[in-house]
Amino acid sequence: MSCGRASAVARRVRCRLRTLWTVPGANAAAADAETGACVGVLYGSRPLPTMSHDDVYVVNSTLAIGYQKGDIAGWAPWVDEHIRLGKRLLMMPGTVDDFAAKDANLPAGFDAFRLRDGCTRPRQRDLSVACDDVVSALGFGHLEERRAKKFRKSIELFVETSCLQRLADPGQISDDDVEARRVVIVSQNFSHLKALFGSPVKTRWVEHVLQSHGFDRLVTVRLVARQQTWWDFYTAR
Repeated sequence: MSCGRASAVARRVRCRLRTLWTVPGANAAAADAETGACVGVLYGSRPLPTMSHDDVYVVNSTLAIGYQKGDIAGWAPWVDEHIRLGKRLLMMPGTVDDFAAKDANLPAGFDAFRLRDGCTRPRQRDLSVACDDVVSALGFGHLEERRAKKFRKSIELFVETSCLQRLADPGQISDDDVEARRVVIVSQNFSHLKALFGSPVKTRWVEHVLQSHGFDRLVTVRLVARQQTWWDFYTAR
């Protein structure tokens, strides 16, 4: 193969890879792999004040800490309004454990997940195996250890929420909330959401793993961006 032809093939391969890793409906925004900060605005994203207060929100530790520090533009006013309306934000056991490891208290308005009476939390081993299967299905086994650990935390949040939503105290997540698909995971980590749900194929793989372990379907996955906008990577309606 000539050098010119080889270069053309390489360009087509790179173009194809960019297509596979581009969020449908998004521009060519870059993402910081560590902070998940998105440079640019996702096409179709909406102003943060328009985000509904009727859904049940499960948050990751970044958003909880961001609320405490006030360093995510527009997030604290939205949370304050949510709390004023008598609503709460939920944190799954793994996220609560992260706070405990840092000797930090949960912010006011952020509640630790509670099991409903008579229910038993699934074995941690079963959750870990499901996380391993997601890592394997999406080909994340090659990531260096530090980055893989960060991805693992995001995967654990999705697996825990899928597994535990029907076992929740009805005061936190009711059966109607689950059936109406009102449970929403919110995260500020653009790069992780893109890696996990950046194409329909990836999303189907994640759902397949969850269902193969007998867990519930994937819930809606939403990005809260530093541009004071929100955008759904996956909608479970």
